[in-house]
Amino acid sequence: MSVSSHRIKAKSHILSLLGDELIGSNSLAIFELVKNAYDADSKEVNVKFIDLNTPNQKIIIEDDGHGMSSKVIQDVWLTIGTDFKRGTNRKESKRFQRVSFGNKGVGRLAVHKLAKKITLETQAEGELFSSRLMIDWQKLIESREYIQELEVGVEYVADQLFEKGQGTRIILDDLTTKHWTKKTLKDLVRKIDNIKNPFTPAPNFEIKITANDWHQQWIDEVTSSIDILNKSLYQFHFTIEEWKPNDADNFSGNDFAKFVWDYKFNPPNQIKIDSRSIGKQSDDLFISENLFPFHIGEMFKEIDGDENFNKYLRNSDLENLGTIKGVFYVFNQNTHLLNMNFGGQIQAVKSYIKENCGVKIFRDNIRVYNYGEPFDDWLGLDLDKIQRTGDHFGKKVTIGVVELNLKSSHDGLIEKTNREGFIDNDTFEKFHLLTKEAFRFFEREAELDKDKIEEFLDGTKPIRKVGFGDTIKELEIKLREKKFRKGT
Repeated sequence: MSVSSHRIKAKSHILSLLGDELIGSNSLAIFELVKNAYDADSKEVNVKFIDLNTPNQKIIIEDDGHGMSSKVIQDVWLTIGTDFKRGTNRKESKRFQRVSFGNKGVGRLAVHKLAKKITLETQAEGELFSSRLMIDWQKLIESREYIQELEVGVEYVADQLFEKGQGTRIILDDLTTKHWTKKTLKDLVRKIDNIKNPFTPAPNFEIKITANDWHQQWIDEVTSSIDILNKSLYQFHFTIEEWKPNDADNFSGNDFAKFVWDYKFNPPNQIKIDSRSIGKQSDDLFISENLFPFHIGEMFKEIDGDENFNKYLRNSDLENLGTIKGVFYVFNQNTHLLNMNFGGQIQAVKSYIKENCGVKIFRDNIRVYNYGEPFDDWLGLDLDKIQRTGDHFGKKVTIGVVELNLKSSHDGLIEKTNREGFIDNDTFEKFHLLTKEAFRFFEREAELDKDKIEEFLDGTKPIRKVGFGDTIKELEIKLREKKFRKGT
């Protein structure tokens, strides 16, 4: 028997498939480019919309990062699936010690989702010359049958293309979105802005979004207001972290993890219900003030057969997760309550809650999609509310953020290639359950305050005055329902 070997080949049109189907939306495509700028130690990224709704419309993404040399362009940018930022090559950046987000080597194909033509300009730190390459995706794909035969020309430019002498500029032409409505642009701007953690801004990293014409007015209307969040009715901060000996020298069981939290009830002054604030502490109903009150159950490995130990989160349970931090803001959208806090801005506040509700996830203050998007309810808040309405806060009134450390969690929480969440492994399941239990703890703490608000709102409901005729009609309806009328 003779055996012959043959090479695996890929058709050129796979680039089109990857560009269109690998990345789910325009916002995720821009997100990939912004993450590349973050990895390149950029201090500032500018997203510019040029001449929208004209034949010359463009999008430009420009950063002031370390740029790329011609060798990096060839060996990394033009190499699909490179391991340049993966495994042992994943290193902290030189300038800001950032851990690289990119690890799939396919993010650069995201531009195909946005535009049919691309121009890349870049200048590496310390180099005198810049580099420029241009890709017309359709022409490139049609130029050769197989992907390994495709060629892209790289031009060396003597002109100074970057004010700071380094950086990368991506110019997107022939946009796939031909007509930009106000809603389309504002939704995209909002999602770009949400790449950053609004509650804990990433140090030395700013995203600026501008338009060169009247579309700037639409961009300016997209605002995120910390003032609105600070006036929310219920507020909760928490941290789940490893217990360390200096946290409680008088407690010998230092293998237990720690849950620290604070809660604030923030009713309007006008309703004369006392506000309530509980400072950072740990639940004191359990063995130690440093224990996290969470029953681990069957998911975690039983420890030495000791049922009491199995009830509490251990330091080892945070392996591949690291510290988890979170903040939840919950609103009551009763018009009477909102009017007391926000006056004539009720509709704007309701719109803000609608546009930002959900619980988002950030690693190193950079967004992990699609958690917290309008269609996503990864904590199941609405399902809980449907099952027991009075006991739970729904997604529609909750704005929250959960923060992770990339260096501690990237081996356990692995992002899907299409950038739409984490792979559903044991580590993610553990993270999900811990976050869910923290939210339930918040709900339990707020129960008494929710009752006070409901009692107040019941007292504000108008008493309907009814006459004898109204009473008779209501009685007839009830009799009809019970089939007690004549002829039934």
